[in-house]
Amino acid sequence: RVPPGRDDKVLTAWNALMIGALAKGAATLNEPRYLQAAKDAARAVLGGGGRLLRSQKDGRPGPAAFFEDYAFLCDALIDLYEASGEEAWLTEALRLADASVSLFWDEDGGGFWLTGRDAEPLVAPNKALIGGATPSGNGVATLAFTRLEALTGRADLGEKADRVLRSLQPLLSRASRAFGPEAIAAAWRAGRALELGVVGPIEGREALLAEVRRRYLPFVVLTAGDVPSPLTPFMAGRAPQGGLATAYVCEDGACRLPVTTPEALGALLDELTRPRRRAGATGRLTAPELPNDPTLWLNTEAPLQLSALRGQVIVLDFWTYCCVNCLHVLPELAALEARFEGQPVVFVGV
Repeated sequence: RVPPGRDDKVLTAWNALMIGALAKGAATLNEPRYLQAAKDAARAVLGGGGRLLRSQKDGRPGPAAFFEDYAFLCDALIDLYEASGEEAWLTEALRLADASVSLFWDEDGGGFWLTGRDAEPLVAPNKALIGGATPSGNGVATLAFTRLEALTGRADLGEKADRVLRSLQPLLSRASRAFGPEAIAAAWRAGRALELGVVGPIEGREALLAEVRRRYLPFVVLTAGDVPSPLTPFMAGRAPQGGLATAYVCEDGACRLPVTTPEALGALLDELTRPRRRAGATGRLTAPELPNDPTLWLNTEAPLQLSALRGQVIVLDFWTYCCVNCLHVLPELAALEARFEGQPVVFVGV
């Protein structure tokens, strides 16, 4: 049989998503191949450093890039900077952020248009605010601009992120699970985030970075090098202590005492990233009780209570009638219910 055709265009936005994943994977798994692949791909889609392309194939350039190409690649280059410590990637991320504002920013309504000011005018301009199979450009840009403000002190980029989030506020408060990077950026800007800098000899620096990278730290920006980068003002004047690699953990530019051992850094990160309890709360926090209104429960003799469910395996299925995948799951759950009938397994659909 004749094999089907293969779409082998090089898309900037999709490559950017992979570059970010490779950079994070390289840092987490200490895998140089992933880092090198991320660098090679970044150089390929950046081209000569001018206007990004939407796509390219066999050396032939495609159309001018859309906003999501700029947003995805900007965020990916921040990942690449944090994984490699090479200042050039942060410089490129800042260039793409500035180009995004120049080409796509909607000063009147806030947010970014899909196509640039230099593109052919559309009958109905589009501004994608919610993602689908891939995240929205506005959401990724909000997170990228938030990270750039934390790293470089660019308050103008943080202000753009705030304007996008304000336009999303009704949806963020009522349907936050519909969002990805937008919700992370909103939590970042409304909560507590940290800046982490590691400077000094490479051997000790790598030991400190290993302590950082074995943790999941979604609200932390990272810079590392022999000396502080001039692009990261929160590290100005932060020198290695006693000739040893030194870590500085800061919050809004105010830094804790520097530490020089992985153990001390780990303890400090554990302290600063531990979830905060509600005011007045003591001891272990328990989940709220389930609703006791009988009209909210179907196919149960009475409202379910947490005390009655304790000690049993609970299968929670969140579904809606307008989701075909959700409906496909229902017969599978019915078969599981029959299989585990009489055993301590309870199925609850929400």
